[in-house]
Amino acid sequence: KKAYLLGMEKKEAEIEQAQSNTRDLISSLLAHYTRLGGKKQNPRIAIIAREKDSQLAELLWYKAEWSRLGYDTLIVTPEKISLTENGVLAEGKPIDLTYRHIFASRLKQDSAFAHACLHSEKYFVLNPIAAHLEIKAVLAEVARIADETFLGIDKSIFSEEEVNAIRCLIPWTRVVQKGEATVIRDAKVPNLLQWIKENPEQLVLKKSSGYGGGGVVIGSDANSSQGKALIEQLTQNQASTWDEF
Repeated sequence: KKAYLLGMEKKEAEIEQAQSNTRDLISSLLAHYTRLGGKKQNPRIAIIAREKDSQLAELLWYKAEWSRLGYDTLIVTPEKISLTENGVLAEGKPIDLTYRHIFASRLKQDSAFAHACLHSEKYFVLNPIAAHLEIKAVLAEVARIADETFLGIDKSIFSEEEVNAIRCLIPWTRVVQKGEATVIRDAKVPNLLQWIKENPEQLVLKKSSGYGGGGVVIGSDANSSQGKALIEQLTQNQASTWDEF
């Protein structure tokens, strides 16, 4: 046990030399691996990502740094994952823990990795599914609550420091819906949906479950020929203008 602890201390010192976010992530993964009963000093890691992931360069950096630190790391798609009585296999190789870098909504329900995600502690799937964190609307709700707390409209679970940080770091963001709302520059309007229709040049619309730049409509360009074509594509020709959208 002492030798193992000394070995871990050495690893932690090596991790300190890695780039900060890479260091923080691997430290978190290892801490949860140990918390869930993982025993290996150098667990093999599989990064699960979609085909042609837009953040592939970042994932390749993780792979290079973690491998340099002694953690054999693979980047694989969910289709290359299989399960055995002893755990997870990636391309036939036994995996000790997996770093999930794909939305749960992108997984096939009957796939092996989807099953592993539903039993994340058993299969050491880190990070486990957290539905409320996998939709963009959570940022809209955080921003709304902070704004309404700041303006004295409502109370929230956020402290004054947290409210100030949220208002500083998160751009004005809202769920598209009817009803009274605070808008940009803290103005209050009786109908958010109507205000959205009247102020396209100030806004960007994006699907809550979307990722990257897919399906993003920039309001100031919405009524251009390119913008109209995008709206038609997104709505399957049910709309072509910002108002209709």
